[in-house]
Amino acid sequence: MSVSARDVQRIGELARLHLEDDELERLTLDLNAILRHVDSLRDLGSTKQPEDSSQIGPKLTPVSHEHFEGPDKLHEMPEDFAPEWKEGFFIVPAPPGVNPSGDQ
Repeated sequence: MSVSARDVQRIGELARLHLEDDELERLTLDLNAILRHVDSLRDLGSTKQPEDSSQIGPKLTPVSHEHFEGPDKLHEMPEDFAPEWKEGFFIVPAPPGVNPSGDQ
């Protein structure tokens, strides 16, 4: 598979790019090199490991849904699961050695 300069020009137009002649030539060469590489990868065949091949470590087993805790907390509002929430902010304790009132 390969692309022509006209194909690259059309792709550039779709992407709203103005390509100069030298850019068009370079991009055509680059895209054809990429396509040749992809074709060579296809020629390598399937990347699936045969069942009798050795595998490092134990085989992974699917996790059943009963082990999940429930819906993702990020779909909830923060005030629903925050330890302490006030006026749209998380309330956290002051770090050790810091006076929360600001007095010295």
